[in-house]
Amino acid sequence: MKKKTLYKGKYIRLVQKGTWEFVERVGANKAVVIIPILRNPNGMVLLKEFRVPIDNYTLSLPAGLVEKDEDVLVAAGRELEEETGYTAGYLKVVLEAPSSVGLSCERLIYVIADDLVQVSDGGGDENEDIVVLDTLMQSVDHQIDQSIVMGWDIDVKLYCGIYLAKNYLMHGREKII
Repeated sequence: MKKKTLYKGKYIRLVQKGTWEFVERVGANKAVVIIPILRNPNGMVLLKEFRVPIDNYTLSLPAGLVEKDEDVLVAAGRELEEETGYTAGYLKVVLEAPSSVGLSCERLIYVIADDLVQVSDGGGDENEDIVVLDTLMQSVDHQIDQSIVMGWDIDVKLYCGIYLAKNYLMHGREKII
């Protein structure tokens, strides 16, 4: 089936293939979702981030696009440092899955980030509104509940990240899922 471009912007394009209309990113169709693991005690780095498309704050994990021909782990390290202020001594791809099978061909690549060292305050670039939240594993559910009470949306990728983080902390680097 031939694909037809219906609209092309700077970052996305709307395409049609048969009767399906869906979105593609221009220049990248993969994104990394980073699961930053904190040690002693065990925890995760979460983000409070304002997202323009939903006009609201979200509780989420660090994430970003993988540029064309860019190594996934390089992209993960770059986004981790930019958004959280941490660098990772250990990065590992643990899952790859589509982000929204009925809307986009984008694929999410989940990456565990461990052996973290804080090198800055993070917070993203000048176009982002990000607050870094170092959260203990035993407090993750409470952080989600509090975020909902405050009216934030919960990025669904966070739930997958929590599952992967708990498995990683329980089983170590050898077996995650």
